[in-house]
Amino acid sequence: MGHQIRAAGATTVVGALLGAALLGCTTNRQDPDAPAGVPNRIVEQQGGAEVALEGQVAEIDGCFYIEGPEPDNALTLAIFPAHEVAEASDGEGFSYLGEDYADGDDIFVGGNMAGPTIYGVPEVCDEDIQQWRVNSSTEIP
Repeated sequence: MGHQIRAAGATTVVGALLGAALLGCTTNRQDPDAPAGVPNRIVEQQGGAEVALEGQVAEIDGCFYIEGPEPDNALTLAIFPAHEVAEASDGEGFSYLGEDYADGDDIFVGGNMAGPTIYGVPEVCDEDIQQWRVNSSTEIP
């Protein structure tokens, strides 16, 4: 499966509104302790999911994206809450909410579109790719 980086195109957004949820306040800083290549943001308040993004983890040039289904295979930069991501237990990929993810794994995250270039991302990531703000699922430490 060839990966193409595209800023335009439809991303697979599954589901409807899951309720009137609060959006977490965020900063534009990356957590230096987060796994390399995993876009993240430091979250100050917990927020619930509004819609869901479903696809496969795609590691491209050291950055982790979510790739939608064929025929478009559109890429999205999922910006994870920093306190919910960690190094994977086997050293491959990353861990989100205690579950390990690597290239090709199915993933389903709640949140909403954030627009391109809203959040700072690791240098290895294409900052022009459509961003998806993954809402915090756990209490803020």
